[in-house]
Amino acid sequence: YASDRENNRIQIFDADGNLLKMWTHLGATQNIFITPDDDVWVITHRDNVENITYDTLAGRIMRIDIDTGEIIGAMESPGHWIDVAASGEIFIGSLTGNVFRWYPDWLETAEAAQAERPEER
Repeated sequence: YASDRENNRIQIFDADGNLLKMWTHLGATQNIFITPDDDVWVITHRDNVENITYDTLAGRIMRIDIDTGEIIGAMESPGHWIDVAASGEIFIGSLTGNVFRWYPDWLETAEAAQAERPEER
């Protein structure tokens, strides 16, 4: 799994380096984290037009289905690096040195279920 934020895609390769598929519907992916259980987490960055249009934070955390690339859950969050602890806590690091900690229960809230998701292409 390789994040190509300048081209708004995640490229997926096999062990020999052959391109298997690409996910192009997630936006400018800053970082990918895959847990030992194959849970895929990404943090993306919105462009300035989206920030002004939606009056939101600059980034979004997304949980992705590893087989289909479908967005399972999403939440607004600034940041550039993502890490998920064995407990399920999500840690986000920013270029300014800030660290944000989110808890896994956010995926099960009514607000998270209604979270705006990027259009699929």
